[in-house]
Amino acid sequence: MTIARGARVIVDTYSAAGPNPAIEGAAKLSLLRRTHVLLAGHEATIRARLDAVSYDPMYLQVVDCAVPYGRQTGDDLAVREAVREALPKMLALLLAGEADAFVSASPPAEVLHLCEEYLPVIAPGLPVAEAAVFPTMPRRGTDDPFALLVDVSGRR
Repeated sequence: MTIARGARVIVDTYSAAGPNPAIEGAAKLSLLRRTHVLLAGHEATIRARLDAVSYDPMYLQVVDCAVPYGRQTGDDLAVREAVREALPKMLALLLAGEADAFVSASPPAEVLHLCEEYLPVIAPGLPVAEAAVFPTMPRRGTDDPFALLVDVSGRR
């Protein structure tokens, strides 16, 4: 399967809410055919849920982390243990350039800790783009009530 290189996003399916919300959201995103989704988690569970929803297999790839989910939704301890095992596999894909972004609904403290451990620190003094979203007056040709203002100068 050859996929045109566009934005590639790893979607973590380990969450206290269970994997289904992330799986269903990733499936919908794949149908837009703009972003390639690397859906990371327990492969058998992900595939069983994907069998029940529409998705585009050209834009959605399952990445097996081989770590089962907790037995019941809301089992925070099981989620934290699964995240400690599975997240390093996802971050390794990010570091290897297999993805451009990482999205997670896992416990923030666990994600932050593992990102600090596995991802390099951005060099200090590097110019950073800043962005803000502003409400706008109604505009002809769009029902979007917001405008995005981006400053790429790197100056603060």
